Amino acid sequence: EDLNDLTETGLYLITLSNTMASLKNRPFGSSGPGFLVVTNSNGTIIQELTNYSSNGPITMSRTTQGGVFQEWVNPAAVTKPFLWADFNSAQIEGDYDISTYAPVRDAVNRPPFGTIPAAVQVRVRRGGGSRLIQSVVGVVSDGIGERWQRARLSTGMWAPWEQIHTGMSREEITELIQTSARNLVDATKVETVGDSQVGAAYSFPAHLAGVSGQTVINFGISGYAPDEILVRSGVRGVTFDSAYTLPPNTDVPVTPVLPTVVAGHRARTWVGKIGEDTIYLKYLNTTDSWALYNGNSVAVDIPAGSTWWAAAKGQRPDFRRIVWFGGNSIRNGKSHPGETPAEHVMRAYSDAISAWGDTTIVCGYVPAHGDNAGRDAANEINAWLGRAAPAQFLDMRYRIQQASPEILGRALTPSEEQDIANGFLPRALYRDDLVHLTDEAHVAIAGIVAEFPDGASSELAILTNPQGIPATSSMMGLFSGTGSPEGKIPA
Repeated sequence: EDLNDLTETGLYLITLSNTMASLKNRPFGSSGPGFLVVTNSNGTIIQELTNYSSNGPITMSRTTQGGVFQEWVNPAAVTKPFLWADFNSAQIEGDYDISTYAPVRDAVNRPPFGTIPAAVQVRVRRGGGSRLIQSVVGVVSDGIGERWQRARLSTGMWAPWEQIHTGMSREEITELIQTSARNLVDATKVETVGDSQVGAAYSFPAHLAGVSGQTVINFGISGYAPDEILVRSGVRGVTFDSAYTLPPNTDVPVTPVLPTVVAGHRARTWVGKIGEDTIYLKYLNTTDSWALYNGNSVAVDIPAGSTWWAAAKGQRPDFRRIVWFGGNSIRNGKSHPGETPAEHVMRAYSDAISAWGDTTIVCGYVPAHGDNAGRDAANEINAWLGRAAPAQFLDMRYRIQQASPEILGRALTPSEEQDIANGFLPRALYRDDLVHLTDEAHVAIAGIVAEFPDGASSELAILTNPQGIPATSSMMGLFSGTGSPEGKIPA
């Protein structure tokens, strides 16, 4: 029998699997017993077919338009509009979409996209008990963009967004596993740390994973200042002079000894510990203040002088780091009192190397196109790194400038040569915002970084330091009281 011929309102029982399997125009894969409900509403036919499978009942539906049956769909799997202005409020299981740019941009507690996508798809699923998992996929002009996910814990708190990506397709990964002579388990592992260009579709970490065959974790977060990156990475702790009592599930206002410099205007929540107690450190953007949140079931007493450390502290000790940050501090004029934004970035680079060791590569600063103040800061930061840590400084601005004709596939125009003379990259290597770099530039950056599979090397001083500035001191201990604003940058 043909389901297209069943147009009269009624309930039709299908008691045998063989009968279901013989029906023409049934949903693909329907083979068990079940029943069909038909509704004829003024000539519009609605069919709902329920099929009993080994995984339980599955219902598919379809309707007619202009007298013609449309495709079968699963009503439970239909994507619905995302109607929440705050991602924290999206707690109903289902698949959702935000189909235009503005609602994505304006949503509160959204993923920290490197570039706001034109649309996103959101999936909300239960993760056991009261836990929830949110997964977000960005849609950009040339396909799939960034992928993010996070969990709401049993305490009701949302964990930070984590980016999920690989620079290779499933087929490329399979080919690599099958044919590479390299044991991926034992391969050198890399963690990139920075404040920009973290999108899976166009980030250099994604491309680095593809060209190097190495395990690459992108720990960068767009919109973060260097302070935030180091606190989130567990390099810097946050200390409190006063004692506090933290009741369960309550924000308690606190005053850090040295407040972390926050670049953006969005709230922050980081999970970590004070002693053995799991405590959340929160930045409240509406009041420009800090709070501690106790997710335990009993009150926690915090003695004066206690230090909060992020959960990432000490993790991945066998990874080498590639550090590239500064833009969100320099472009927004963010620093501690008594230091310039450039000094703030230099101090952060110093702390990064102190924490992560001699294999750490630091990439300096590449200014936004036409940003003269940023260019001057880049000159100061890069010259200082060339003096202080020549074997660890990968002068990314200089290397990209030198590779510009190859990246662009043509000779530079006079205006592009002038861009380089003025301390910028050629305009054609920037995206429309004049800040972020093109995908072609990120492919080249991945290739540059891949030249150093074992991390920092004395070759860096030769390859990336055209001025030949001699090292005048070690990076370690350049600041008196590292992490405090009193230390000064040596000339």
